[in-house]
Amino acid sequence: MIATVLRISRLNLSRDRVAQLMAFVLPLAFFSIFALVFGQQPRRSPNPVRVALVDEDRSDASRAFVKALEHEAALRPLTTARPRGGPASAASVPLDRPRAESLVKDGDAPAAVVLPAGFGAAFGSAGTPPRAELLVDPRTRSRRRSCAACCRRRRRRRSRRPSRGAGSRCSRSTPAA
Repeated sequence: MIATVLRISRLNLSRDRVAQLMAFVLPLAFFSIFALVFGQQPRRSPNPVRVALVDEDRSDASRAFVKALEHEAALRPLTTARPRGGPASAASVPLDRPRAESLVKDGDAPAAVVLPAGFGAAFGSAGTPPRAELLVDPRTRSRRRSCAACCRRRRRRRSRRPSRGAGSRCSRSTPAA
């Protein structure tokens, strides 16, 4: 019985040219198009994130931690920076906590990792795990969101009524303080 059904299906397929195209040519065309569209994308790694890194402990364990972060492909740790307000030719000095905070607040680095004193000693003790501090400026995300929301509102208003000229551009900004 199965052989009879297969023979009838093969006979119907051999008589119907549209069914032959749909069964054999169309899948090849779709696969070829998707291969052309998605196959030529470069295999790039994402841009590394700049992170200010402050080692206040200066122990062997903290230096090993810093070295491990430097070998991480997704991060680009900044361990030195030029003094603030100094000449461009000034030599870079190791980061301290206030300079890392200013780098984060100024937007030069999205985050800072501070390894406090006693970081290396915590590796030897079984009771307390080593702690590192992560400094992030919470205003950066909210500032982007508030400007994007402002522009969306303006766009919606503009689509409902005719443009008013120069005042139609988003000009809201948040204070830098």
